[in-house]
Amino acid sequence: MDSALSMSMLFKLVQIFVIVPLSVAFIIFNRLSRTKHWAWDLFWGVYAANRIVLYYLSLYFSKGEDLFLWLFLNGLMLALEAVSLISLSRFYSSHIKFRKVYYYLFFFSILFLNSLGYFMPKTTPGYNFFGPLYGQYLSLFILGIIMLFFGITLVRRFTTSSRPGCVIGWVIILSGISTSFSLITKLLPALAPVQLVFNVFLVVALFVTYLLFRIEMEIRERNELEILYDSVSKNISNVAMLRFAENGSKIYANPLATKFIEEVTDLYEFEEIFKEPEKLRSRIADALRTMKVSFLNVEIGQKEFVCYIYPGKFSGENIIDIVLLDSPELKAIENKLKNEIEELRQKIDQQLTFFANMVHELKSPLTIIKGYTEMLESSATVDQEKMLLAIHQAVNYQLGLINNLLEISKLQANKSELKIEKVDLPELITDVTYQFTDISARKGIKLEIEENKLPEEFYTDSSKLKRILINLLDNAFKFTREGKIKLSAYLHNGGVYFEVKDTGIGIKEEFLDKIFDRYSMAKGTMNRELNPSGTGIGLYLTKELVELLGGKIRLNSEYGKGTTVSFTISNMKT
Repeated sequence: MDSALSMSMLFKLVQIFVIVPLSVAFIIFNRLSRTKHWAWDLFWGVYAANRIVLYYLSLYFSKGEDLFLWLFLNGLMLALEAVSLISLSRFYSSHIKFRKVYYYLFFFSILFLNSLGYFMPKTTPGYNFFGPLYGQYLSLFILGIIMLFFGITLVRRFTTSSRPGCVIGWVIILSGISTSFSLITKLLPALAPVQLVFNVFLVVALFVTYLLFRIEMEIRERNELEILYDSVSKNISNVAMLRFAENGSKIYANPLATKFIEEVTDLYEFEEIFKEPEKLRSRIADALRTMKVSFLNVEIGQKEFVCYIYPGKFSGENIIDIVLLDSPELKAIENKLKNEIEELRQKIDQQLTFFANMVHELKSPLTIIKGYTEMLESSATVDQEKMLLAIHQAVNYQLGLINNLLEISKLQANKSELKIEKVDLPELITDVTYQFTDISARKGIKLEIEENKLPEEFYTDSSKLKRILINLLDNAFKFTREGKIKLSAYLHNGGVYFEVKDTGIGIKEEFLDKIFDRYSMAKGTMNRELNPSGTGIGLYLTKELVELLGGKIRLNSEYGKGTTVSFTISNMKT
């Protein structure tokens, strides 16, 4: 009896040293394959671990020691094998539908049954024969049925498509039969070593057939892809396709490429057929360095081509695919689009010119009205002064709007020229703030000026800088009911930093991202009340002018507390 037991333990050790390395190899091959599945990794991982668990289970059983830990681990391994086989059955057959409840059912059933014998009283019928392994044979029977089912699934899946795949199915069917009838080895102990040897044989057979299966699948997929690529490249009549290795050797050329560059044997010779080979050589080097697609127009002889350069990998090495597109239709479409774009640009220029002229014409009568209003104010009565003030304010608003529109039309037409000149910044700030003296007094809003270390020599476009400051101060007064507005200016990194800060209504957070967009204006009851005729072009124009002067603009606002707009412009002295 002791010799039979020691022989059984020896066979279990052989199983460990054979099956564990093969299981690791299975997992590695699965990871490297295109059709890898996590359940294969799980199955072979727990299958290998279970060989070790079974060895110690037999060892502790022979010594009569406590088996609960090893019975539990053995049950866990068998339960995980069942779950992985169910997942693989779903993977290889689209007709099989398993709900998640079945995973839990098989998992906990096998885990429970495997540990059942440990808790059964010794008076249970058959306990003297089976002992603590009472439930192990039941769990092995369930696992064997699942293996049979998976094997049949593989046979049905690969009968007509893959002989190695079909053989894998039959090997798993035999493994399922062997697992299901493990009870026979208990009834006939002499068969236990035979079963152990048979299991090792099945694992080795499965490993060999699995290798053949993977090799067959890889060859088949590669052949199918090559046939597909070759068919596509041959059927495209106006595209020349070539593939070169990174070292310059030619790998492939389709019929059209072979037709007019049949003498080319490597990338260097290919580059030399172009009128400007250095351009192509530079693009190819950039494509290999960045691994990004590139293209350029090239000439071969008297013909023009669009050359696309696709970097990639082939057999583990860097390659370059070059596609030459010989398409007169594309050239015709390109020329047509260029003509249409040019016509559209001319129409837009005409419309912008008309718009600028029209706006300029509107400005002339408003200037006359403003002049006569100022003349009448000197001799007007109190009531007349109120009416003239209303006219004066309306005219100023319209003139400001017209000036903004004129500036926007110039910017859109790219006709807004910079007139760089030496600017006396303190004087410019005084001129701008003087225009807001009346509105400051009328609304009771204090206008503060802070100047700090302004440069003595500063060059910029004074009219555009004035327009920026006027727009910002105008906005600040529009949306401020009480408090103060502060204009700050000081030297900053060789340029000048300006800031307009108010105690007005502020801007809600959801409007901040779009506040500088064209025609954008924050909506709200208070906005309409304070600025009922706003157009939303002031801040857009301001941003464009700041950037034109080489600066950046920022806006910070807290709703209900006020807004701060700041910008920097650089000294544009040449």
